[in-house]
Formats: sequence, C-alpha cells, structure tokens
Amino acid sequence: MITAIDVAHGKRSRKMKGAVVGFLAGVALGGILGNAVGKEAENCDYCFNPSTRAELTLIGAGLGGALGAGVGAVAGRRQTDVWLPVAITPAARISSR
Repeated sequence: MITAIDVAHGKRSRKMKGAVVGFLAGVALGGILGNAVGKEAENCDYCFNPSTRAELTLIGAGLGGALGAGVGAVAGRRQTDVWLPVAITPAARISSR
C-alpha cells in the first residue's frame, strides 16, 4: 500500500548559503594569515604603511572574505530538486492487490 507521495516542485541552488559560509571562512582565515604576517608598528604617527599587524589583519580579512564568498557561491551553484509531500486521502489510496 502506498502511504506517501512526494512531487518535484522546481529547482533551487544554495549559492547564497555557500557565499555566506565562504565569506565567514575567508574572513577568519584571511584575518589569521594577515595577523601572522604583520609586525608591530614602527614610530610613524601619520603614515599609511600596510605592514602593521592590525592593518594586515583587516586587509587579509577583507580579501579573504571576498575570495571566500566567490568560491562559496560557485560551489553552491549546483541546482537540486525541491520535493513537496502530497497528502493521500483514504479515497485516493491505491492498493497493490
């Protein structure tokens, strides 16, 4: 006896979820790498030299987040079917007798 039926109801991808997960992973990894490469600030009060630890941490996090979001969106672009259950009423049941 058939007790449940699901029908395909279009397709969807997980691009947004992949982009968000990739962004977060990229920010974390880029920030860690930027922090590891950076060094303590020298005696320079008003100059922009992206070699301090804080600056390279922010730059690494930004670049890592952008790269991670792109990779995550590409990884999540595969489409899958969306399945919805269909209610079976007693009159519509099909027996295999």
